[in-house]
Amino acid sequence: MAIHCLLHDEVPGIPLMEGKDLFVACIGSRCSPSAPKLFPTSNIVGVDFSQSGQQSSSPQNGPVTVESVFAPLEEFMFREPLVVDWHHPSDGLAAVRAVLEKLRSGTANLTAPPDMLPGNEEELTAGVIIDLEELEEILIAAKRAHTRFALVCDY
Repeated sequence: MAIHCLLHDEVPGIPLMEGKDLFVACIGSRCSPSAPKLFPTSNIVGVDFSQSGQQSSSPQNGPVTVESVFAPLEEFMFREPLVVDWHHPSDGLAAVRAVLEKLRSGTANLTAPPDMLPGNEEELTAGVIIDLEELEEILIAAKRAHTRFALVCDY
């Protein structure tokens, strides 16, 4: 199980992207309790208990979303139905660099489903960074070669 990068046209000398840690972390982000979900908030009421004697309630309308660290990459992965969808490398580079920035700065935490990769989140994060750096190199080469890319899951 891994995420691989395909190029529309052959580009000599591109690095191999293993993509196993990226796959595990993406699945973990979709399965974890903090995974992006829509929470209905119509039942939340705010009440002012100050001494002013006024009470107000204002239900929140609309869903609250929690964004995954991989949100910038979502448009390139896990497409339904499963098809090869070609993209411009500049778009992919922007997404990959946004995720790398979150991971390198420590503002994002990764988890894996326990049955897939039990253990150390630091090791998983390091592996995902390596996968994303390899993907970044591939996308740079694709941009230079004026070819498109697709991310595919190998189950």
